[in-house]
Amino acid sequence: MDQHNIAILILAHHNPEQLSILINHLKSDFDVYVQIDKKSNIEIKKLPEAPNVFYYKEIKVYWGHVSQIYNMKFILEQYF
Repeated sequence: MDQHNIAILILAHHNPEQLSILINHLKSDFDVYVQIDKKSNIEIKKLPEAPNVFYYKEIKVYWGHVSQIYNMKFILEQYF
């Protein structure tokens, strides 16, 4: 796999259509890492596929909670 120099890290929890549009625009120029809130109803299998797009749905995230930091730490670890 040819890795790009820049990766885009996305934390998502709703609006799968908008997320799909964003990923489709980014995937040709960047590696894209998407962490979806585990409580979300977004289905990974319905999102765009590409060899440089990576999806995770590992952490339940709550607004104003330390889980937001854990979520960011998780997606950063996936890239590095």
